[in-house]
Amino acid sequence: MQKIIQIPSVTGKEAEIGSFMAKECRKDELEVEIIEPKEGRVNIVANYMSNVDGPKVMMYSHYDVVPAGDLDSWKYLPFGGEIHDEWLWGRGAQDNKIATCALTMAFRCIKDLGIKLKGDIVFTHVGDEEVGGMASKKC
Repeated sequence: MQKIIQIPSVTGKEAEIGSFMAKECRKDELEVEIIEPKEGRVNIVANYMSNVDGPKVMMYSHYDVVPAGDLDSWKYLPFGGEIHDEWLWGRGAQDNKIATCALTMAFRCIKDLGIKLKGDIVFTHVGDEEVGGMASKKC
């Protein structure tokens, strides 16, 4: 979670976090597709194929964030990913890098426990959500 908060991913500049999440998904042996409707506007679609009949479920998160604004108004740096008093601080900690991290870690727990799933999972980690998704509507 700290790592993805430390990657500035203001809407329109999602390439770095998209690349990071593509690598993380590949570590989990997911089939990764990178969709870039405009330069720097990276979306990740990562598939888990169980090869067993069952439902297909899509898990969604977005990793773009709104601009940090006046840095003097921040108690901790917006992209510092610092922990203070047992709280993780930074832009995206609640909206919505938390879901990106949670989906990744939940899948890793399932894998690590050796749980065999029936059906498929499609993970969508996307940018452009904060401004309505207009740049990604070609996806």
